[in-house]
Amino acid sequence: MQVGANDGVHFDNLFALVSNDKCRGLVVEPLEYYFEKLERHYAGFPNIQPIRCAIHESESTAVVYHIDPDSLDSFPPWFAGLGSFDREHLIRAGVAPEQIAAEQVDCMPLTRLIEDYRLPRVDLLQIDTEGYDAEIVKSIDFQQYPPRIIKYEQTHLSPADVQDTRRLLRDNGYRVLTQGNDCVALRLE
Repeated sequence: MQVGANDGVHFDNLFALVSNDKCRGLVVEPLEYYFEKLERHYAGFPNIQPIRCAIHESESTAVVYHIDPDSLDSFPPWFAGLGSFDREHLIRAGVAPEQIAAEQVDCMPLTRLIEDYRLPRVDLLQIDTEGYDAEIVKSIDFQQYPPRIIKYEQTHLSPADVQDTRRLLRDNGYRVLTQGNDCVALRLE
């Protein structure tokens, strides 16, 4: 399962792995502009299901801020991945307020997503949600659906969130490694 899948290809290290007939999973992206591309990129892979929603434990809808697609050409390509519940996240990255679009999106708790799509288990949970990663990790039901591997971006987390998230994972039986801007948590069986 990939949360914050964007278009599924650019700046995505999972596409080559999951775009074969042996993988089954969900790729989750809330923003319409990127979701349409995500659907096209995965159209030939029936075992990979694109889902248009944001993961949020308490809200049924929320606003996600992102760079207006008409302004994307004035930024480096990786800026396309800047989508956040926090408008200030984009401003801190150097996006001018007039270049920011707001989109109301549907939200769903992680556990409900797993149950609604009848996933018997989650082998890999990859999260890239521009600062909301810790909240998604906190929402994992470690008793019912413990992912074997969790990869999340820690770049945009506060020092307290970095430490709290690592502690939560260790307390739930994971070894946590740093890999560049990301953390990889491996479940110890």
